[in-house]
Amino acid sequence: MNLTSYFWESALKWSDRPALVINQESFTYRDLAIGVANLTQWLGLVGLAEAKRPIGLLSSKSFFSYSGMLAIMGSGNLYVP
Repeated sequence: MNLTSYFWESALKWSDRPALVINQESFTYRDLAIGVANLTQWLGLVGLAEAKRPIGLLSSKSFFSYSGMLAIMGSGNLYVP
């Protein structure tokens, strides 16, 4: 198992529970799963699904940065902070 596998397992078990709290805003596992799925789909559309390439992500601590990190790793690529 890897980080993304644990995330998806948690999202299935606890979809309505908080997964992230950023600047006093709470996001559930369902919210995060939807964000991850959308970004993973986009990575596939631009030809980066299963590319096994390093992909950099420059973002402040945000919903996008967490969903992006999980989408990059979940799409078979290497996350570079």
